[in-house]
Amino acid sequence: MSSPAELAVDRAYIAETRARILAMKHSIASLQAEMIPAQERLDSYVYPVLSLPNEIIYEIFGHFIPPYPLCPPFTGLLSPMVLTHICHRWREIALAMPSLWRAIELEDHADDDPIFEAVECWLDRSRGLPLSICQTCYTEAFADKCEEILALHSARWEHVNLRLYNLSHRAIVTHAMPLIRQLEIRVDSIDESPPVSYRDMPRLRSVTLWDFHYPAGFLPWSQLTSLTLVCKPFAECADVLRDTVNLIHCELAICGLSDRQPDVRLEHLQSLALMPFDLLSWLDTEETTQSLNTLITPALRMLQVSNDLLVPHPIETLSTFISKAGCRLDSVHITGSRSVSKRSYRAAFPSIKIISFEKKNFHYSDLYSGYVRGVLVFQT
Repeated sequence: MSSPAELAVDRAYIAETRARILAMKHSIASLQAEMIPAQERLDSYVYPVLSLPNEIIYEIFGHFIPPYPLCPPFTGLLSPMVLTHICHRWREIALAMPSLWRAIELEDHADDDPIFEAVECWLDRSRGLPLSICQTCYTEAFADKCEEILALHSARWEHVNLRLYNLSHRAIVTHAMPLIRQLEIRVDSIDESPPVSYRDMPRLRSVTLWDFHYPAGFLPWSQLTSLTLVCKPFAECADVLRDTVNLIHCELAICGLSDRQPDVRLEHLQSLALMPFDLLSWLDTEETTQSLNTLITPALRMLQVSNDLLVPHPIETLSTFISKAGCRLDSVHITGSRSVSKRSYRAAFPSIKIISFEKKNFHYSDLYSGYVRGVLVFQT
């Protein structure tokens, strides 16, 4: 048992501690009273960005994403999804802006990722606006599900880039696409022929097709003004070009050698890019020059061509093409290793305003990353 002296010490300690606690409570109350004016000032403060009118915020949000029809990433810091997570007001504004959600890029996600619901919400937020779609999924099941969702909005498709596993997907090919202007298709199942043709596309003008088999009536060729064919033998390209009678811009990334073809006349063609898709396949230099000289293009003004398609006599090959085509070129851009000096070109073609060169030859990665998109690159 504790002695009376020890109990007295404990009582004194408890009394002292209680007094200290009371003093601390008084100090806390005093500090809280001193904090009130500061807290009131903070509560009444409005951050300048939150004081902006909605119209200004709309403009800022509009510049947050790439200009249409380029697609922002679906997730990450540059996705419009980020704008919905800043504050309640910004979320309301972002969700009320259909233009933020009219372009969508879809890539592979984990199987358990609830992305499909997010995709549906994204498209619903775009309301009735025309859509820009880039679907580059590599997983077949994931791609099929995305295509089913996207097909529900096909009446609003305007700019579309699709990576398909085959062209028998009825959800894609049987829906009308009355607004579509630009279409790019890549098919991984190269042995499967498309069962139907894409016909209900009255506004379609620009097309990029990767290496897969398609019949003559696959697209409404005659209404196209811009065409890009990737990794196709020139003979197959020529078959298509004979039907594209209104073509203005053309890019061909050709592969393999072809038998000599009858001439192809393109009366309205103004710009042409011609390059080999696989340089290793170009072994017969006599065959390579026929691709260019088969094209009769009297309205041509801009030409981009790989030096590998001009050798062994680049100046003679180019001169023959110009003479046979009956065109007056304004600019010529030659890519790849130069076998003839720029001075020789300038002396041979004094009427061409711009003759430029680039050592780089374009390969698969350049084409896939956006080089071939119906936009030619001419450097001064």
